[in-house]
Amino acid sequence: MTEYPREELSGRGGDPEAISDRYREQQPDSISVSWSDFVETARNEDDTIEYIAAIQDALTRLERRKRERDTLTPVSALWETDVQQRLIASYAFAIPTHEALEYLREQAPIIELGAWKGYWAYELDKRGVDVTAYDVSPVLDPWFSVESGDQDVLLGYSEAETLVLCWPPVGSMAYEALLLHDGDVIYIANAW
Repeated sequence: MTEYPREELSGRGGDPEAISDRYREQQPDSISVSWSDFVETARNEDDTIEYIAAIQDALTRLERRKRERDTLTPVSALWETDVQQRLIASYAFAIPTHEALEYLREQAPIIELGAWKGYWAYELDKRGVDVTAYDVSPVLDPWFSVESGDQDVLLGYSEAETLVLCWPPVGSMAYEALLLHDGDVIYIANAW
């Protein structure tokens, strides 16, 4: 990762404090869901999305296990202890829905930064989206071809591409990406 002097960052997108204020003042659309809303959404979602199909299968197995064992442990707790981390390790932190993928398709071309296994890029590519995925440490056997790169790759792109940050890692990467990218940005993560 390159450490950019304040003058260079200011030349690309303005003063870092002003950029922070611009994003802070925006009121992005957000979705907050309860466990029951999550289950209902997952049950009614398009199962052609492999992650969704895996969630539907896991929920069915957990509900069956709860009935068979007649346990007082709620399915939501079983999910958190038995399933959630396994699915994240196999797919991604964020779960793509048909609606989210369609919205991203309309924003193409896409640059996904911090793509990890490339699952979102994989689903977008299946839908014919022009997507390029980068990660500082691409994994072996990703869902999609993820190129090695950090926020510095954005210097080779213009405002024509939409930057997607899907659960970016803790640290300065996402902030520096905002400073370096001249186009639209879509941020997918927990907004705690």
